Amino acid sequence: MAKSRSHNDSNGEAFESMGTIFINPYTEEKQKESFTKIYESMLLNPVFQSLNLRQRFLYVICKAQYYGKRKPERDFKDIEEYQGKDLFYLNWGTVQRYGIYKPTMHSGFYKDMKALIDAGLIERVTSGKNQRTKSVYRYSSKWRTLEV
Repeated sequence: MAKSRSHNDSNGEAFESMGTIFINPYTEEKQKESFTKIYESMLLNPVFQSLNLRQRFLYVICKAQYYGKRKPERDFKDIEEYQGKDLFYLNWGTVQRYGIYKPTMHSGFYKDMKALIDAGLIERVTSGKNQRTKSVYRYSSKWRTLEV
């Protein structure tokens, strides 16, 4: 009988992962593997398809923050607004690691994040732009009922 894979199994197949631990090319440090899921119903949804390709990939980066990444609830234990696994950190520095923006394209990043918010995929909880800290976002299901 085949071994069943749980949501916490981040080893992946040889064609989708470097293994359990890999060297992060950005930091040159060992990093534990993580993963993300995108469901076909979202990929085929007209709201998602109305996004340009860079905005779609930016959403994949947002979703990559869901598993195996530090969450705001861990850092702000006494603040109710920051509680919940549907919250995540993201900022310009983190996104640059994924190579979808040139170093001078930070305004494009903020415009694309606004497009994801307008599409009902995420919500901004707090902006860290002025303080040069990570912004806090929440995953949203509003995209399911929006019209293009």
